[in-house]
Amino acid sequence: MRQGQRAPWALFVAVALAVLREGAETVLFVAGSVTGSAGPTSGLLLGGALGLAGGVVVGVFTYAGLSRIPTQRLFAATNVLIALLAAAIASQLAKALTQSGLVERWSTPLWDSSALLSGDSALGAVLHALLGYDARPSGVQLMFYVAVLALIFAGTRLVTRQLSAARVYRSSSS
Repeated sequence: MRQGQRAPWALFVAVALAVLREGAETVLFVAGSVTGSAGPTSGLLLGGALGLAGGVVVGVFTYAGLSRIPTQRLFAATNVLIALLAAAIASQLAKALTQSGLVERWSTPLWDSSALLSGDSALGAVLHALLGYDARPSGVQLMFYVAVLALIFAGTRLVTRQLSAARVYRSSSS
């Protein structure tokens, strides 16, 4: 069968299990709220219905928007976001190692941008979660961040070259 022609059963099962897990978690949370409160449950039911409707609307718009983006560009963008998330995790690891006293070199802050964007603000919290923003990063944090991005970039380039070489080899030997 040609590539891309098979039914995506594995993807379907993975998504179904993820939805089942989240649904079970929601049911347990709502059941706990209902049994733990002595008041009327009408507000809880209304909130649940509004949440469900909002989730459906967001899901439909997300699917409609993502389905219009060419697949290659969509995966390129998600790969960049995943690389930035991995670098953020590495930076936070460096911060934890510094705070625990295991790493002392380059542990002083390089700059302080908290006057421009506080890490406690809503935007600072979002940037911290997505990109690893820290208003006072140390040298070791910056080093970890850049090193992870460089390793991911180099690994991606290496794999891309190997795949290209394998395609050229297969097409020339056919």
